[in-house]
Amino acid sequence: MNSTYIEKFKINIKKSGILDPEGIHHEFVSGMHGRKLDFDAIPDDSDLFNEWVDVVVKFIKETYQDIDHARLAIVSVANGTNRLVPLVANKLGGGSVALLTEKVSPKEVKLTDEAVKKLKSFAHDLVVTIEDVGTKGTTSATALRSAMAAGAKRVESINTWQRRHRLEEIESLGVVNHSIITDLLPTLTPEDCRKSEYCAKGWQYIEHA
Repeated sequence: MNSTYIEKFKINIKKSGILDPEGIHHEFVSGMHGRKLDFDAIPDDSDLFNEWVDVVVKFIKETYQDIDHARLAIVSVANGTNRLVPLVANKLGGGSVALLTEKVSPKEVKLTDEAVKKLKSFAHDLVVTIEDVGTKGTTSATALRSAMAAGAKRVESINTWQRRHRLEEIESLGVVNHSIITDLLPTLTPEDCRKSEYCAKGWQYIEHA
């Protein structure tokens, strides 16, 4: 999908300063190295955060025109989209339900107890996870597994920004994945980074917290 509103959002993200500046790079939850897109740094009361909500809502409406929003469950991927998903569900209206997740470990999330209860009592047609940035899909995959374990029959995944050609962890589940923005960014194994990229250039390296 190459809609004008998505292109505008991508430009605004790049202007916002949430991408690591020159001289700094991060380790991701997957263990890969690269410049981090830190959606957590977008303030809740900012125009960019409101635009993020609107873009996700529009994307869901366009992608799932055949789904009754009264039977749509939207799962956050902690901590990145816990504050986003309730607003998305509210804007979609029609009874869409927001399901939050919590961290189990740096690479794993699960539905909260409240979210599990909601899902079990909700007559859903589709459960879709919303992630901010997809690198390998590692954390999203744990959210998807948690939803399936709680009884989700049809699950799909949405990433705001997909930074690599493939999200292997989501693919391994056989789950349909959608990405609002697919704009590839250098995302390297530690060895490749030491050989020819940011580590090799002496850029500041920040381990995943």
